This record gives sequence, C-alpha cells and structure tokens, in this order.
Amino acid sequence: MDIDLDLHVSLFDFLISGIMIWGIYKGYVQGFIIQVIALFVMLAGVFVALKISASFYDAVIDKSTIALPNFPVIMFAIMFGFIVFASNYVALLVQKQVMSIPKPITTRVLGAFFGGIKYMFIISIMLIFVNRLDNNFDIVTGKEKSRTMFYQPFLNFAPTILPRLRFQQQEPELMDIPEIDIADIEE
Repeated sequence: MDIDLDLHVSLFDFLISGIMIWGIYKGYVQGFIIQVIALFVMLAGVFVALKISASFYDAVIDKSTIALPNFPVIMFAIMFGFIVFASNYVALLVQKQVMSIPKPITTRVLGAFFGGIKYMFIISIMLIFVNRLDNNFDIVTGKEKSRTMFYQPFLNFAPTILPRLRFQQQEPELMDIPEIDIADIEE
C-alpha cells in the first residue's frame, strides 16, 4: 500500500494563510463595528476607483492609437493603495470612538468574520495584480499555480463581487485620416 502525499506547502498558500490569520485576529480584536465600516469604505472606494480608472482609460484610449493594456490596472493599483490607507484611517477614527465599549464574544466573532472577508478582498485584488504581471513577465510558474490551493479561489473572489475587476482589454480605435495631396494644398 503505497500512498503518495505531496506535503510541500506552496509559497502562495503560506503567505495567504498568514495574511488571513492576521486579518481574522485583527477583526477579533477590533470587533464587528470597525470591521464592517472598514469593509464598507473599502468596497465603496474600490467601486469609485474602478469608475475613475475606467473613465480615465477611456479618455486616454480615445486620444491614443497605441494599445495600453496595463494602463487601467496601473491606475487602479495606485488608487487601491489610497483606498487601503483611507479605509484603515476611517477604521482608526471609529476605533477611538468605540474603544471604551466592552466587546462581547458575538461582536468579536463577527469582527473576525468580517475581518477575514476584508483581508480576502485585499488578497484577491493583490493577486489580480500578480496575475496581470504574470501574464506579461511570467512570474509564477504553471507548476506553482497547479500546486497551490488558494491562488485560484482568492484570485476569483473580488471579481465575483465586482466583475469590472477582470479588466477586459479595450483596443484603441484607429482614426480615419484622409490622405492629403500636396498639389491640392499648393493651389
């Protein structure tokens, strides 16, 4: 009876597990109110960032004849950094207000749940960036992707909630420029 077990832990699984444990712990310590507000601010911020980056991309692509496939992702990445900072700042402001309120176990458990969801969303968006870079620079090997348990489910989590996070590529429309005959100009 020969059993072949692959006990190698993927680097992605290890990192994702560590970040999720941290998120659940932070949610447990901070409580339900702070985590729900931080999650709401993050989702609203991501939605606004998607709208702004898409509008900016449409404006740039209308003026350009060059394909810019990663431009919306780069714009969104910059805005996402600000969103994470802003949601943490709002959470800290709320935390100062509710710090003196005792937290029963149900509030802590719900905080852990919503903290886990918030960090799942953050990890998912980070994996979208890694996957986009991987398409261009081959960062993650196919073997590593097949070995990991968490890469694909976490990669699909945020785009399931906000489908615009899939960043479908839009090709620029070439403008029809009429040919000008030099002889017509001289006359």
